[in-house]
Amino acid sequence: MKSAVCVTAEMDDMEKAAEELASGALKEFPLLSRSVGVLFCDFEMDHGALLAALGKKLPIDIVGCTTVASLEGKNGFLEMSAMLMVMTADDVQFVVALSDPFTPENVREEIEKTYRRGVEALAQPVKLALAFPAYNLDITLDEYPETLGEIVEDVPLFGGLPASGSGSGVNGILAGGRVHTDRLVFVLMGGNVRPLFSVRNVLSDQTEQKRPVTRADRNTVYSVGDVSFVEYLRRFGLPVEKMAAEPGSTSFVTNPLVVEMAESRQDDGIPYVRTLHKIDLENGSGTAIGKIPEGAVISVAVMKRRDVEVSTHEALLHLLGQIEAGGEDYEYSTILCVSCIGRYMVMGSERDGEGRAISRAVPKGLNLSGFYGYGELCPTSVRNGRVLNRAHNESIVFCAL
Repeated sequence: MKSAVCVTAEMDDMEKAAEELASGALKEFPLLSRSVGVLFCDFEMDHGALLAALGKKLPIDIVGCTTVASLEGKNGFLEMSAMLMVMTADDVQFVVALSDPFTPENVREEIEKTYRRGVEALAQPVKLALAFPAYNLDITLDEYPETLGEIVEDVPLFGGLPASGSGSGVNGILAGGRVHTDRLVFVLMGGNVRPLFSVRNVLSDQTEQKRPVTRADRNTVYSVGDVSFVEYLRRFGLPVEKMAAEPGSTSFVTNPLVVEMAESRQDDGIPYVRTLHKIDLENGSGTAIGKIPEGAVISVAVMKRRDVEVSTHEALLHLLGQIEAGGEDYEYSTILCVSCIGRYMVMGSERDGEGRAISRAVPKGLNLSGFYGYGELCPTSVRNGRVLNRAHNESIVFCAL
């Protein structure tokens, strides 16, 4: 498989932006028999016009999402831009499957229906499911890996949710030549593809005051140990009253929760991270973006700028080590990346720090394309033919193809 990454900084003239992206991709190499495009673009662009113009210039399926900023192998951090990665191959098949509109009530049905429709079109074993679900706080990110796990145990799931800033920007996925705010798009890959993965989250300043979750309902935690969740946070000196009054406070992203699962078939011993988005002082609860099950052990961490840069560097080195260990019979060309918007927020005025870490580490011959989203999807482990797909917050995830 070959790939090319093209970037445009044109924010107003979508015909010109499409021309820069399409011509940049086509000049790299002729398209092979099967191709797909993955597009990440600024949330304030005219996405419909851009997709329409691209459709006339580049005769391939294009999927993707909106974002506040992108990450690219050569140039690192990019704002106010659109980035298109084109993947093309003779020995890899790509099938795009777009769901119907979904709600909290029908999301699992739509995930299964859309995935099975893609499998029928692929007509060979799925080696990777790339997914971009629309953002909806009433649907936990865990629904996607959990539902896929109920259908099949050996298919890795990779992707993430779109992101947008404040104001009139769109927070949507891109598929079928349109922008959607209530759908999911899969790109199922089959054939000669051997995906590799790497995940990193908070590295330092994790407290030792670990406590079991004693009462929880999906993504809302009511009690930890023998106290309410709010009291648990208060004991760390966190400004819970301020956090409750200002849901947009960066306290939520600078103090994520590290979650260690109770021993079960769904546990591989690798902790994951959850970000709060609401605190209820009245009932003492906190609601996270992803699920926190009863019986899990949680602790409060502190994320700093240095953690973001170091974790990005370590995740990439881990991925590159896997590529090197893979031997000479298979050549990798492509890296996809999703980083949490919480990391973007923590970096503040140094927002290009994660991009610098990427551009320093990615070697020539590998194209990297990534974006900042409201949640990340990536396996934490692939063992003995079984994949443990996870939903992540505050993390950076990579997939090599």
